[in-house]
Amino acid sequence: MSTSHASRAIALIGREQDSATLHDLQRCLQIAARERQGLSLQVLSGRVDPHTFQGLSGAIVVVTSTDGIGDELVETWDACDDIGLPRLIVLTDIDSPTAEVESTIEECQEALGDLVPVLAVDLPILGDDDRPIGLIDLITGEIVDYSPGHPIRSASEQRHRELIRDERTWLIEAVIAETEDDRLVEEFLSGGIVDEQAIAREFYATVARGRLHPICVTAPTPQGLGIDVIVDIIERGFPASPFVAP
Repeated sequence: MSTSHASRAIALIGREQDSATLHDLQRCLQIAARERQGLSLQVLSGRVDPHTFQGLSGAIVVVTSTDGIGDELVETWDACDDIGLPRLIVLTDIDSPTAEVESTIEECQEALGDLVPVLAVDLPILGDDDRPIGLIDLITGEIVDYSPGHPIRSASEQRHRELIRDERTWLIEAVIAETEDDRLVEEFLSGGIVDEQAIAREFYATVARGRLHPICVTAPTPQGLGIDVIVDIIERGFPASPFVAP
């Protein structure tokens, strides 16, 4: 049964100096949510009081790929840990010439992954000018091209699958470690073809239980890059919330 026909209330958390980035991301998420039938999204941004987290569906922690994590974000993350709040990390500005995507992912894993795995669910695909044109989905292995102005999915090539082999294996292993689907576990352990739809289903369920915190990437260009992936996780991986803003 779909859980889309309910409200999702989330905290959008970032550094004070990144307020413009937070505002832009909030606007993009709310526009994308309005395009989905039955999804009502309430976003609390700015200096969110950790005492309000108890009533939320989840939190998005925004980290710029140019500057990394600050101590304040780590403190807020720890407050979320205290109540087991589902979380998603969003790396922004991956189109910047000074972006350090790989090292920022590693920094997030080291600083925030003490209790629960913190793992990438997509990685950027670069064009001839070394700027992002799309993503590679680590669950399905598909390429998502955003250069036409909307996401178009296609099968990846062997060279792409080789590049993401380790990251994809880590993600699937984290999902398998939490699943109660014995058939899926047997498929994985036997080395057979794993049902990607089942992996996706269990991925969202694991996020909802606060047992996996995904990392997604986004950028202002190309338009909408990664926003659909983030909204998918909010809709399918964050539980419905009764929260009403004061």
